[in-house]
Amino acid sequence: MSEIVELPVAQRAPQASAGLQDAAVRALQQGHVLLCLVSTSSAPAPTTSSPTQARRILRVLINVNPNGQGRHWRLGEPFEAAAKRFPPRLPAQLPGSAALLHKLGTTKSRRSAYHHTMLELPDGMKADPRYQGDVAQIAHTFTPRCCWMVYTDQASHAAMGGQFALEQTWTIDVAAMNDPSMSPLQVLQRLTGRELV
Repeated sequence: MSEIVELPVAQRAPQASAGLQDAAVRALQQGHVLLCLVSTSSAPAPTTSSPTQARRILRVLINVNPNGQGRHWRLGEPFEAAAKRFPPRLPAQLPGSAALLHKLGTTKSRRSAYHHTMLELPDGMKADPRYQGDVAQIAHTFTPRCCWMVYTDQASHAAMGGQFALEQTWTIDVAAMNDPSMSPLQVLQRLTGRELV
């Protein structure tokens, strides 16, 4: 199951130690949500119109709710466990649809089989009441002034409530990971036995 991993980060974040950086990288690559408390003083997210071409999606969020209310998330099972359940049941990408969507300007580049699967997977998870009832989940409230990091392409998560957050998104090459085999792309290619980009 994805977990909340708390790291001891100073209020005015001096240069992080190498050990702390290593712990953060390990937690993120395992699909966990990284949590730290910060003082709030600080790229548009990839969407269905902006295929990531298998780049990882790393988001940093800060709850800036002025009324002291939390942001409520649910975290589910690890990515690979969900990927084993759903891809055989997901709708296949229609032949020619990637080229058509790109030509019509609906997407900024051609949607790969990987991107199609990554869009269909969370929809399949949400639409399956049996899965929602059976899968282990944990609820977590991110309090005001709380900052968290998550690879949103890997952690099974759902935002259940809350308002007022700052978000920064980066896309990161799979090759830049310490262990690329942990990426959703490599997991899906291993499970399906085919190239997806």
